[in-house]
Amino acid sequence: MNKVAVLFVVICYLQPVLPLQPLIGGSISWMTDSNFLQGGTYRNVTFRLDATFVLPQPSKCSFAEGTQIDCSAYNMAIRDCPPTGDCSIAENFGVLCVAQLVKGADGLYSKYTSNVSQCASDATVEINGCSSGTSCRDKIGTSNALTVTSIWNEPYLPLSPAYAPNGVSMLKGYMEHTIQVDDDVVALVAWLAPRTGFDNLNRSTGLLLNGCSTNSQPCFANECSLWRTPVQNGFGYEGSAFHVDPQRIDDLYWANFFFACSPTLPGVNCLKRASPALETFVPLCSTLPNSDPWNCNTARINNWHSPIALFPDVITVATGAAIEQNSFKYTSIEGGEISAPYAAVEFPSYDLDDHLMTQYSPNLVEEILAGHHKYGRGVPYSISNTESCNFNTTQSFRVDCIASTSYLDLGDWKLANTSSGCYIFSGSTNISNHIKPDFSFQRFQDLNAYPFFTQHVMNTIDFTNATDYSLNWYSSFGQTAIQNVFSMYPCDAGSNNQPPVFVSGFNTLSTAVTKVYHLSIVEAHVIRLYAADFAPGTQRFTSSKVVLDYYRGFRGKQSDLVLVQSTSGRVEYQYTFRPWEHVNLDGTSKLSPFRQNVTVICFAAYDLDAMGKYMSNTTSKTCPSMPLCIKIHIFVPKFSVILSFADLAAVTDRSHRTAMYSIPTSSAGIPSQILYQQWWTMRRFLRAYSNPRTGVQFCCQKNPQRRFTHASMSIFSTSLLLRFVVFVVMSV
Repeated sequence: MNKVAVLFVVICYLQPVLPLQPLIGGSISWMTDSNFLQGGTYRNVTFRLDATFVLPQPSKCSFAEGTQIDCSAYNMAIRDCPPTGDCSIAENFGVLCVAQLVKGADGLYSKYTSNVSQCASDATVEINGCSSGTSCRDKIGTSNALTVTSIWNEPYLPLSPAYAPNGVSMLKGYMEHTIQVDDDVVALVAWLAPRTGFDNLNRSTGLLLNGCSTNSQPCFANECSLWRTPVQNGFGYEGSAFHVDPQRIDDLYWANFFFACSPTLPGVNCLKRASPALETFVPLCSTLPNSDPWNCNTARINNWHSPIALFPDVITVATGAAIEQNSFKYTSIEGGEISAPYAAVEFPSYDLDDHLMTQYSPNLVEEILAGHHKYGRGVPYSISNTESCNFNTTQSFRVDCIASTSYLDLGDWKLANTSSGCYIFSGSTNISNHIKPDFSFQRFQDLNAYPFFTQHVMNTIDFTNATDYSLNWYSSFGQTAIQNVFSMYPCDAGSNNQPPVFVSGFNTLSTAVTKVYHLSIVEAHVIRLYAADFAPGTQRFTSSKVVLDYYRGFRGKQSDLVLVQSTSGRVEYQYTFRPWEHVNLDGTSKLSPFRQNVTVICFAAYDLDAMGKYMSNTTSKTCPSMPLCIKIHIFVPKFSVILSFADLAAVTDRSHRTAMYSIPTSSAGIPSQILYQQWWTMRRFLRAYSNPRTGVQFCCQKNPQRRFTHASMSIFSTSLLLRFVVFVVMSV
């Protein structure tokens, strides 16, 4: 046994007994301070972790929606815990690792490290680079003290927001953490890790569920498609995102990324062995003179925000004989049709820097580079025994991009003609990628006695240069990538049934639904949603009653989702969206700085019987549709006030002059307190130019494309705050 392996065994032996809960889904996003280049306290980056974990059963931790996880009962029993660290939370839900990377003679290295863990955090001791974890908390990682947004732990009822997916209790939450970046640091890298130890590096499924081949419950059924391959001449596994193609290394984002995360494992790239671990890279610059090509005097920061992909962490997929028979198939490169019967779903993502972006499946890119149309890369010889994975098969259990969602394209899984196999698009346009399962859950029939899931990885990358679409972290243009992990599980819809689908109108059959909206903050907006339930294999409406609800993890007010009309097999709802509940008038988010002027909401459609009850017989059972996710861009128009005055005390020549004052304000539908705030700002401007002893005339220039907003002005027309009648027009 070599030295590295001996160290690894010793560390595992000393580990606390509390396990890290398996990751079901999530992502890490980030934003750099807009004044970063001014240095000092402005050199900071804020990270946000959104994640869903298996809920500990039983657990001494307490959980409540809207509050932070509390596991304080564990603290006294945890080894290697700083006195003020949230070690109990970190034992259950891990740490958000953040490494400050400094330029060295042989590449990048982490400035702060730990001898007992993959990264320095406030939940570990023995930190190299600072006296203790809590004394430099703003420079290192932190325990995942999530604020809980959803708890799913109740028996299955289709329209219940709290039912446990596939019978497995789960918890969804978020956390934000700001890092103060040192002057010599050129980049950051962040990922999810256990509080201490290196166990996940040596597991075939890493941080995800245990594989079904281990007879664990719940379990991870498509272990081989994750394509974590054993490291040759070393311990552990490596993630597919870090596989190197010697011929085309520039086309893989993480291919030659390396830093040694811990002195305990010298020469070991923990990130490579941990992936998928929600890893993301933050390109920055240093103020020190010897930091070229990452010197702030010469390098530009092109990426102030990471991409964001608000995709469900857990997706329910309806299955059944009728669905499988009317299968959407694709033909593999070696011939032969492979059943892929489940609908594609949009992958809603955006970039607050408004860069071009694309999705990026590491496995799919490998296949493209190898010259294949679509290659499986990972099917076990036996579903229930995955000790040996056949990585040369044409079949797989993945979710990849698809170029067309039309059922006219049966027999051909079309890939977008790009380096990633997915469309390249702008975050502010209607174009987006659709992803689709390339497998059938019928392959897992021998696992039906287990609560099992398939788990999937999708990266999102932005292109800061509109002419360079290569995938690499070290690009001089400062590209970055985020990673989404999500899980799927089957729901038996019966032998002769399928769930409803979203359509474009109440009496239409088209599934070309609008999924991107650009809405003004000045008024409430009504978004029409339509769904239809078709008999399997036909476009004939059934007699079912169709209902809509928010998709799991996307909670909203029930009063905002209202039934408009319903008949057999068809339904129309209206969703009322009030932008001011999401965005301030300066365009910043009320919910999180990571959302800003963009939000995503997802919906599901359900079929009930004609009496409005859940169906549970052998031929028809109620299951949700695939999610419909809509992306909403909120813009803030300006109202222009044109002031024309002839006699002001401050104007000595008493000549006719014109001035314009533009403020972001509002019209009908905006709460009065927001109007008041903006009119108070205007009042101060008007008073600066007014004189009670002289006359001032105010007039306006009307934008012919927009109407006057007299209704919104009525509450101020008699106000003593304004001495003059003011006409306001909207200009966008």
